[in-house]
Amino acid sequence: MVTSEWILGSLNAKEALNIRERVFVEELGLLKKEVFDEHDALCAHLLVKVDDVPAATARLYPCGDGLCFSFIGVLSKYRGQCLGDLCTRLILYKAQQMGAKTLSANVNAAFVPYYDAFGFTKQKETGDGMVHIFISPEDIIWHSACEHS
Repeated sequence: MVTSEWILGSLNAKEALNIRERVFVEELGLLKKEVFDEHDALCAHLLVKVDDVPAATARLYPCGDGLCFSFIGVLSKYRGQCLGDLCTRLILYKAQQMGAKTLSANVNAAFVPYYDAFGFTKQKETGDGMVHIFISPEDIIWHSACEHS
């Protein structure tokens, strides 16, 4: 069974933070240094479990007049089961639920078509292979799960 929970702040989010470090540092080698920053204390950390075992995470935090998300990560054992897509959908739903004016993120350029399918707009390239995307929650396009992943 797949379950999810939102954890406010970093003090009680140890499982989510552990997944982030394992995915982005150990498994993918994308980040060589610290994957934690000043946003963690203010974040709503998403933790997704499969049969009560932590499997995926993401975070949502205030930025400007809206919300930002980052670090959608799925442990290697659970990849290919649409958990990253589930995290994205839960973030989108939470942003709508919270009445956010905008939702944005910096994502790897390779994932822009995936976010395009939800209605995100590419704002700018950041020069490091990343692209800044944003959406107004009322513009979200809901489609079949994993259709574009």
